[in-house]
Amino acid sequence: MDPSRVNSVMELDLQNDSENKHLKLHVMGFGELLDTTLSLYRKHFWSFFGISAGYCPAMIIVLLMFFSRIRLEEARG
Repeated sequence: MDPSRVNSVMELDLQNDSENKHLKLHVMGFGELLDTTLSLYRKHFWSFFGISAGYCPAMIIVLLMFFSRIRLEEARG
């Protein structure tokens, strides 16, 4: 099926599901769940690292500004 001729999002989802036959949905035990989670983190490590590398410094700056304002207000009394 040509993606330009898809009539709905549902039809596109069904098309993608038929192409991805290797996906398995089943109940997982704790060990298998942990293994799957860690393998996803390992596979996408640089994506997570990039997100956190942008987020953490920005959050530190915001927190420093917040706490420095509180100190200034306490010093004024």
